[in-house]
Amino acid sequence: MRNLRLLIVEDEALVAMDLELAASSLGVGDILVAGSCQEAMNLIGEEWIDVAILDIALPDGKSFDAAALLKARGAGIIFHSGHAEPTSLLSEFPGAEVCTKPCGPEEVMAAMQKVLHPGRTDPA
Repeated sequence: MRNLRLLIVEDEALVAMDLELAASSLGVGDILVAGSCQEAMNLIGEEWIDVAILDIALPDGKSFDAAALLKARGAGIIFHSGHAEPTSLLSEFPGAEVCTKPCGPEEVMAAMQKVLHPGRTDPA
């Protein structure tokens, strides 16, 4: 996972730090953090992203445009939100995972493994 570039889009600093720490402990080599839709779109425009963890409700809107751009570029997507509607999200973003807050960073990291290794049944 050292070559993996992860984007965390989260406006709550403590949640973002927990996710960043959990990803680091899994060996993710490059972690980018954005606290708004605009920051996320800027990073997506400038950087190659392999997988993203997206909070949906952000101070400047919802992260669906960022998710659509990531999907078009083939990045894995994990929605991490208290505002998630899993059925509609998964129909619009097949292959994505949804972690409904509150949940721990371990659950989000497990979802990241599923996105990165679809069909795998053994723990990574």
